This record gives sequence, structure tokens and C-alpha cells, in this order.
Amino acid sequence: MLPKCLRSGGRSRWAALALIAAALIAASSSTGQASARQPEPDERLVAADVSTPEFTYPIAGMTGWDISWPQCANHERPEGPINFAVIGVNGGKMFTKNDCLAEMFRYAGQGRTAPQVYLNVNGLPKDWTSASTVCAKTDIPCQAYMYGYEGAAFSHQFARSQGVDPMYWWLDVETGNAWSDQRFLNERAIGGAIDYLQSTHHVVGIYSTPSQWSRIAGGFAPGLMNWTAGAADLLEATTRCDPKYAFGGGRVVLVQYVSEHFDTSYSCPGTGVGRRALLPYLAAEG
Repeated sequence: MLPKCLRSGGRSRWAALALIAAALIAASSSTGQASARQPEPDERLVAADVSTPEFTYPIAGMTGWDISWPQCANHERPEGPINFAVIGVNGGKMFTKNDCLAEMFRYAGQGRTAPQVYLNVNGLPKDWTSASTVCAKTDIPCQAYMYGYEGAAFSHQFARSQGVDPMYWWLDVETGNAWSDQRFLNERAIGGAIDYLQSTHHVVGIYSTPSQWSRIAGGFAPGLMNWTAGAADLLEATTRCDPKYAFGGGRVVLVQYVSEHFDTSYSCPGTGVGRRALLPYLAAEG
């Protein structure tokens, strides 16, 4: 039987669930399935030939790009100097891999700013059941939470196996992926992914748009930094660092637009104490 805190609703249930899930994942490593000890912030892994960056986080006004598995086959890479880059860890949905992650991260590491990564998130599949004993098979909200939690753990462990473990991780939440028609279940899956990454000392943000976020997660407001999409060009991107383009109780810090055939993003103004508070571990440079 689950502990009482897991049988009742509310925030305490999910906090307790996160602790139990973390303990189970750590315990599984003792049989050689995973690495038990999670790194402290100053022990981050990076690919061996990533250079020391000039900046920890993109300074205001910088533009950068994001690439992932679609650019693997033909080895597409943006030309010119690299200000900052965000690399996709998985293959477009949970429990998949970007086989080019290590090479892409090394390439991004040649830039001025420490590379970041993103993780495509989706809702609980109908045929998925957690391998752990945390949830009853019939407890669908709990299963949804564990799907997000274990999916993020899978991607994190894969990234570390490739020598990749940056501070900043983004969760890509888009209607193009598969989601439940019950927003609460989607909230639980997203919340599970957030809880895992925060438990491993990462700074987590959300990539989405207000309309997509509302359709997928309703009023869920984790209050994380926002990377919003939809701008047609750089000029329009500069106008979207505005609360009306924010979602989930967060603040817009990056705005994506399309430049040629690569996704490009603009880093919003907002330096100083307020931004350092929003973005933990941000160095004083920006």
C-alpha cells in the first residue's frame, strides 16, 4: 500500500512521490543499472573538448540557435560564430535518444556561452506502466508523474553517458507531441520531469507558447523561466520579451524565431539582480 501522503491529493503527495522515486532510482544503481550519486553543480560533466565559455548564460541581446536529431542525417550546422546554442537530448519524445548529442554538444561548446540542452516531453502513453513499485497500476495520475520523472532520468543518464551534463535544461512542451486529453495528467507528466531535473541540481525552463501550454497543461504554473516561440524574425522576437507571451507563471527569457532553416533565439533584456534571482548560478557577467 502507498503511504498516506501518496493516497491523498495536493502538493505533499507529489513531493513525497518525488523523494520515493529518487530513492528507487538511486537504489537501482547498486545493481549496475545507473549511476547512484548525482553531481553537485561544480562537478558538471561536459564533452572532453568543450572549451571554457566566456559566459554562463546568454547575455541580453545575444542570438543563438538550437539543433537536435533532425540535423543528424545530413550533419547540418549553422554557419558563423556561435553566441549560444541549445542541443536536443532525445529523439523527439520521451525515452528516445539523439545519437548525435555528443558531437553536437562539442560543436556548441566552441561558442561564447556554455551550451544548454532541451528535452522533448509528451504525455503518458496508454500502454506504459512504471517499472517501479511507487504507483499502483490503476493510479493513472501517479503513473503519469512517474512517466515524466523516469523519462527525464532516462535522458539525463543518457546525456551523462555522452559526457554531457550542463546546468540549464529546457522541457519542450508542444502540441505536436502526443498528450492526454486530460490536462491534469499532462501536468503530472511535466511535473515529474521538472522534479527529477531539479532534484539533480539543474536549472529548468519550459519551451512552449501561451496557447500550446494552455491546451496541454491548463492552469499549471510551475513558475519557471520561459523560452517562447512564434516570432517571424529577429525584429518581432525583440517585441516578445513581454509578459503577454509568458506562460505557466514564468517570465520570458528567450524568444525563438526562424532564420533561414534553423531555429534561432533572442536573449531578452533583464540583467542584474532580478535576472540572477530568476536564473540560479548565473555569473555576474550577464
